[in-house]
Amino acid sequence: MPAITRLVPTSPPASLDHPRLRWGLAGSFVGSLLLVGWSFVRFPPVEGPLERYLAFAVGGGGIVCGAIALGLWATHPRPQIAAIALRRGVWFGGLCAVLWIAYILGTHLALADADKPTVGRVLTLSLFGAEFLILVLLSGYTAWQTCDWWSGSQIGLWTGLLVGLLSFGTLLLLLYSQMGFLVQHMNSGELAAFAQSGRRDRMTWFFWEEEFAGSVGYFVPQLVLAAACGGLGVALGRAVAVVRPPVQPGSGP
Repeated sequence: MPAITRLVPTSPPASLDHPRLRWGLAGSFVGSLLLVGWSFVRFPPVEGPLERYLAFAVGGGGIVCGAIALGLWATHPRPQIAAIALRRGVWFGGLCAVLWIAYILGTHLALADADKPTVGRVLTLSLFGAEFLILVLLSGYTAWQTCDWWSGSQIGLWTGLLVGLLSFGTLLLLLYSQMGFLVQHMNSGELAAFAQSGRRDRMTWFFWEEEFAGSVGYFVPQLVLAAACGGLGVALGRAVAVVRPPVQPGSGP
């Protein structure tokens, strides 16, 4: 097997710190706890099963805050190669987050009620597909360029964390501020489910039964699937490195 050389010097390793990102994640940790806690003030579940909704809140909040805590740990001073992966993951994750925020606002506020089940699904799958295709290529290129396979996986983890976190916060803030509009534009399936529930408070039902789990649903698939795509990109980068190992800087014609 051909020897693989590194493009990024590792002797001595340069440790890079990320204080602003760490402060941002710390603020997100506190903000996520406040957002989840406020749900019981804004939409008290007086008609539904309180234990179930508490489990929703504790489970969802625990998953989000646990992932943020992992991100805080990952922002401690790292070697230069890990810093490259972190920087690319944050930039790509931020770009994808902007697209997902636009998607959340557009599908909830601008999309016609009758089109939400169909057009919304097409938009969701298209965004997921484009994001993860680019993520596989970016992770594979980084793993090939740095000859460090963990760096490619880190890009997937950072992308999933940022996109999931910002989508989670955006959806909850949207629900808290625009619930009156949203319940007036429920689609036919949601209206039928509400009628079958026998509840009287449409806002509380809509928040807990339809949307809160969906807010966590943005976070978990993003984190898991982005990490998986990062791993797939690493496998691609490893395969390319075997066929055509990276060239040392300054070599060649």
